[in-house]
Amino acid sequence: MSGMLKCWFGIALSVTSMTACMEEDARLDTVVDEIAVEAPTDPAALLCSVGKPRFRQPMGAVHENPPTFCWSHAQNADWYDVFVLITATDEFAIDPIRGVTSNCVTPDQQLPWNTPMRWRVRAHAACGASQHADGSAFFVIQ
Repeated sequence: MSGMLKCWFGIALSVTSMTACMEEDARLDTVVDEIAVEAPTDPAALLCSVGKPRFRQPMGAVHENPPTFCWSHAQNADWYDVFVLITATDEFAIDPIRGVTSNCVTPDQQLPWNTPMRWRVRAHAACGASQHADGSAFFVIQ
């Protein structure tokens, strides 16, 4: 223990000076203040964080057109947006489906046949939105 700085609330407990303890205390106060600045201050934001949904289907080869898209419920989510993209171009295969209040949706539009695609889902709540869930790859077999 000799030579080590031991402080407790600014009081020197072992081989050190009171000045060294006070400097260490000041450094820790600065670190804590910096963390506090980055933390959310709005009480609603502290109570609400929207979880990221997880994919269930479709994945891989699909025989129904249009397929039904399903995902797990995300923590605190009230509604979801679903995006279907053509893998090669990153363009929408169909119009985005917005405001879905269940965990599954079947689009009104047919998707391109035999075309590699991926889909993404994003959860929303009154206090914010989740990140997009990572895209799941699939294609519709004709």
